[in-house]
Amino acid sequence: MKNLVRCKTCGFIIEEDKLGDVCPACGVPRKMFEPYKSRVSEKRARILKLDLHPVIVHAPQSFVFFTLLLSLFYLIFPRVFPGRITAGIFLLSVLLPFVVLGAFLAGLLDGKTRFKKLSTPILKKKIILGLLFFACSLGMFFVIILSGFESSAVRFIFIGINLIAFAVSTWLGLLGTSILRSEFPG
Repeated sequence: MKNLVRCKTCGFIIEEDKLGDVCPACGVPRKMFEPYKSRVSEKRARILKLDLHPVIVHAPQSFVFFTLLLSLFYLIFPRVFPGRITAGIFLLSVLLPFVVLGAFLAGLLDGKTRFKKLSTPILKKKIILGLLFFACSLGMFFVIILSGFESSAVRFIFIGINLIAFAVSTWLGLLGTSILRSEFPG
């Protein structure tokens, strides 16, 4: 493993040979870095460096946001590109359960690799919320597949599920941010 250094100001960790004149995160001079010994094994570090979950998790969050945005746009302006708007809502809703499942599985791998167990308090919350997010994505999927987006009642049911999914997605993101502030065990 290469020599690592950590910024004394913000805690940013980088390989020493990749460090320029200033901290890439906070901008303090290079002299503010100290040697750092990672407590993570090389195998775990390789998996974590892939950043699978942090990268994949943004897809379902984007899908939920844009289905909500398109749905609300359609409610306000039903005559502006109705076919294209409903096609976008349909496509995002059909793909959503698959991207949520991918993010959930990547989260399990990341949590297990990062913390060596999935039973930490925050990870338990994230797993429960992830399952709720998946259930909402399935709800949106089935509403759009079975009922379309034609009737007002269906649109309001769909938007209600979408709002819950958006809230859960936001909560998951906030919990994920709190995990980033933690140290790796052994």
